[in-house]
Amino acid sequence: MNRKQLLPPFIIVGFIIITALGLFYIWLNRPNDENVKKEFLTKNPTFQVVGLELGEGNSDFATYHINYKKPNDDTVYEYITTYQKCDDNEWRINCGILK
Repeated sequence: MNRKQLLPPFIIVGFIIITALGLFYIWLNRPNDENVKKEFLTKNPTFQVVGLELGEGNSDFATYHINYKKPNDDTVYEYITTYQKCDDNEWRINCGILK
């Protein structure tokens, strides 16, 4: 049986390597999670961060979902904020929405 191969193995491996490098580059060029948490707690020192998740974004903006609790309240709230990469390559908050 002679089966026609769809793509040569080196193309598949090359695609996987390029994709992995691209994702790694994006991961390196996003805001630091600890800085995001620190900035949130600076503005809300009595809150407790229980979760931090990077949402949608690209190399120019990143949306963070910060799950937190208020003092004496077991309810978990969510704060959604967008960081924007500025001309000086620093990440800064663009806007925030409290839920």
